[in-house]
Amino acid sequence: MADKSLTHNNSIKEIIKYSVESVDKLDITGQDKKEYAMKIIKEYIENIDNNDYKIILLSSLEAGVISEMVDLVCLASNRKLKLNKKSVIKILVSYLKCCVLALTRSQ
Repeated sequence: MADKSLTHNNSIKEIIKYSVESVDKLDITGQDKKEYAMKIIKEYIENIDNNDYKIILLSSLEAGVISEMVDLVCLASNRKLKLNKKSVIKILVSYLKCCVLALTRSQ
């Protein structure tokens, strides 16, 4: 089995994937799972060495973008979306790229 640990070189896609997969194994409600996943994501972001990347991700976190991405991943994994997982990942990455571009232009 591949090592699922996060490093400071992971993309937001990998961070969200790891977080959601990790909390999915817990015997708690869906809302609690999301809260734990968001805590994992926030802690990871706060410990990123690249300050520019950290600022962008913290802005996305505060704006609710990452929370919505977690919701979308959860919907897809529970088969509540009529998209395949590869399409969802492409949509998420595209959405995040637009957000990152907008944030970098505003700074």
